[in-house]
Amino acid sequence: MSEPAAPMLDVFILSYNRAEFLPQTLACFWEQSFQDFRITVLDNASTDNTAEVIAGLQAKRPFRFIQQAENIGVFRNFMQVRDLVQAPWVMIFHDDDLLHPRALELAFSALKQHRRASLCGMNYTGVVDPVMDNFATDVEASDYLHFDNQVHFASYCYTDNAVAFSSCIYRSVDFRRLEFDDTPYGKLWDRPAMVQAMGEGEALVLRPILVLYRLHAGQDSQASKSGPFLPNAIALIAFYAGLLGGDWGTSSGRCFVINNRAVLKSFYKWCSDRGEVTFNGFVARARKAGAATGFSFVPRPLSRLLKKWHRKRDRHFF
Repeated sequence: MSEPAAPMLDVFILSYNRAEFLPQTLACFWEQSFQDFRITVLDNASTDNTAEVIAGLQAKRPFRFIQQAENIGVFRNFMQVRDLVQAPWVMIFHDDDLLHPRALELAFSALKQHRRASLCGMNYTGVVDPVMDNFATDVEASDYLHFDNQVHFASYCYTDNAVAFSSCIYRSVDFRRLEFDDTPYGKLWDRPAMVQAMGEGEALVLRPILVLYRLHAGQDSQASKSGPFLPNAIALIAFYAGLLGGDWGTSSGRCFVINNRAVLKSFYKWCSDRGEVTFNGFVARARKAGAATGFSFVPRPLSRLLKKWHRKRDRHFF
């Protein structure tokens, strides 16, 4: 007997000690209006009752469960997907978030309109106790942003516009080529990995809120002891500088320069070791690493005015 044809989408849910939330997360996929996908839960050697919960869920609806022998870390669990994906498209999802019931339908509707697209991202919002009823029902298939290339998409990400790394859909052939070192970025590795994983294609971002990002005490993003730290923030901004440049004659260069102070300030406030240095000291360190320009010392009101002016005239500027 021949093997069944691969689905359009492979969904990988990266999990660690989320037995409490996994049933709700998996249920949001069973409720999708688009069902041409296969689910794999990649468990990172959970120490709670995840295996028991999974067994109960598999009895109702079969899906693949792969459990690591030891905790290999979030990043290595993420990178393992390159070797496991078989479908033309791949999605990597958090084990505690929820997905709008039409999210996959809307994503593939947009991807059909843009054959060169290699990534489709989604907008999100943080919620303490998310339920499916939190989602709006009046979402439009045509409501999305289109980015011509990696630099254009990176300009959008650099200015901290909302795109959920945890729900991006990647063209598998591009995702398999991803070679990435997370070391410089610490817990900020997800954004540069997302940008690099799109390869040389185009990118789409669906504008409605399609992901409910669960906020709770157990998540790493809420733990200051794991960062981010000042060197991680500088490495991330330097990554964007390498893509966008600082040339005032280009849209991406203007985006980097004009937004630089605001981006530096945002990350400085987030870094758990910011008490070690003043903001100006942080900027000085960033300049040495190529992550800041002299424009970083321009007063914020002037940079806001410039940003407003350019956004009205240039769709590549954010």
